[in-house]
Amino acid sequence: MALDTKKWLVEEMGFSEAEAAELAPKFTEERAKKLEGGFLRQADYSREMNKLKAEVKKQQDDLSAANERLNQELADWATEQASGRTQTAKQRADLDKAQQDVLRLTQVVTRVATEAGMDPAKVLEGAAVVVPKADWPPATNVVEAPRAIAVPLNVALAPPWMVLAPEPYAI
Repeated sequence: MALDTKKWLVEEMGFSEAEAAELAPKFTEERAKKLEGGFLRQADYSREMNKLKAEVKKQQDDLSAANERLNQELADWATEQASGRTQTAKQRADLDKAQQDVLRLTQVVTRVATEAGMDPAKVLEGAAVVVPKADWPPATNVVEAPRAIAVPLNVALAPPWMVLAPEPYAI
């Protein structure tokens, strides 16, 4: 859009019509372009301000969206931490219970191995321990029956001659 120098001289600069008519021919095409480039009109100013306002609004919206995402991530993290604490407490309780069970079973195996005349350390290591027949069974009234005899499932209903003594400990 070319600058209307006569109009600019009258409206913007306050020259009279006669003065504007006298000065207008002195503005060559080159001078008019320099003059046009050096001044912003109200429309140009408004357009630039609207661009800047739109850019500021976009950046504020982006900041708000990023802030919302951050808040959501923080809330998710807090929820995960809280659930993790309960899981950790449950796992810790399970571990304590398992350690107590291991201790109790170790004591039982140690006691049984000692009663059977075996080395408890070897038994706990998992080494195969063979009990000599001469040392077992410790009780003198144990009746050994042939293995081919069928024993009823309900020992209470079995005749007394079929009640067998328990087998030696198989470790």
